[in-house]
Amino acid sequence: RPPANHANPLVNTLVINIGCSLFQVVTCAITGYGFARFRFKGKSLMFGIVILMILVPKQVISIPLYMTFRNFLFGSVNLIDTYAVMYLPAMTANGIRAGLMIFIFRQFFRGLPKELEDAAYLDGCGPLATFFKVMVPNAGSSFLTVFLFSIVWYWNDYYVASAFFQNTKTIALVLQNLSNTINLAVFHNANANVSAREKIVWLEAGCLISITPMLILYTCLQKYFTEGIERSGLVG
Repeated sequence: RPPANHANPLVNTLVINIGCSLFQVVTCAITGYGFARFRFKGKSLMFGIVILMILVPKQVISIPLYMTFRNFLFGSVNLIDTYAVMYLPAMTANGIRAGLMIFIFRQFFRGLPKELEDAAYLDGCGPLATFFKVMVPNAGSSFLTVFLFSIVWYWNDYYVASAFFQNTKTIALVLQNLSNTINLAVFHNANANVSAREKIVWLEAGCLISITPMLILYTCLQKYFTEGIERSGLVG
């Protein structure tokens, strides 16, 4: 049973955020490449399911997911309140907003010339080797775009974490009780009488601090992020 850190929300957030984002980028890229370049039975139906992943909110499947994680492996393992509830969906291209990421990769790989694959096949590469040796080097901007999307969504996620975590806290979950946390830290009393104006200032400061890493990341990578969006065909 993968351990979860119950004490440090920042550690929990970083472990979930970085690990799940990396897994999700890889699995969504492979899935998107399959939809873009291969013909197989049931392809249209399966891609329709991907579109439904974009349209249908996570709340619709939260209860079946909870029961699955609660009774994992026929009831022999309880994964609730562990990192596995985040990692397993990411490793199967079913994490937060995975449908949109698959769609982005599909659109990008469809735009690459077929001659790249033909040349790789002539050199003796199989489909998997072609993907890693030819397609991935040409898809750097799309990988970065999807990675940034995933980082931001996992960082800001509240609903999924609150549904599957009981004692494990992330930054988004801490923000929910930020007012009581500040009262305990400053006045050692969760019910301390604080003016509404002071409380709003503290809450705004806490929210700003929480999104600062994302702002810095986007500022540094804005050029590549914009390029990836344009090349994926989502704009224009």
